[in-house]
Amino acid sequence: MTHVLRIVRQARWDSPGNLDWLAEDDIPAPPLLDFANTCDHCLSVWLVGEGNGEEDRIVTALAATRDKLDVLDNVLFAREHLDAAGTELRDVGGDTPDKGVNRHHRDLAQLSAIKVLAITKKVWHECEELTRLPKRHVGQLIADAVRNERIRMEHLRPKLREDIRRYLEDHPKEPRRPS
Repeated sequence: MTHVLRIVRQARWDSPGNLDWLAEDDIPAPPLLDFANTCDHCLSVWLVGEGNGEEDRIVTALAATRDKLDVLDNVLFAREHLDAAGTELRDVGGDTPDKGVNRHHRDLAQLSAIKVLAITKKVWHECEELTRLPKRHVGQLIADAVRNERIRMEHLRPKLREDIRRYLEDHPKEPRRPS
């Protein structure tokens, strides 16, 4: 089964307090911001196959596009949610430092307010996974990608490059022990 990954802000998806005032099929307003932030009526998403390690690699690539090392929040949901909302999925290559994952990028195109609401409601009620990766873990992922030459240091932004250099110095790769 193919899933869709979208970078979000977890604070928008957390449900502090009592939400009993919401109707059964309604959602709080903050999660809409993560799906309404469109450019030319398009929204960036990533297709992820099941159980093949693509998710970690895509998340790493997305973290490597940032200005500095920070936590990374993302939501993973079934591709069928897009179909249910009547969205158009366009095959548009990504622009991350890991050229191997850019083929997984898609744009949700011709988004209207009604379609954004429909997608957000489906994801809010049926999302499979909302994940927050701590800053330390994000640093480890990017450092491993640099060590494995999937991402080149010179493709990182200056502050992130400095953060990853420091991370690599503080966490040198341990030599492999013979089996």
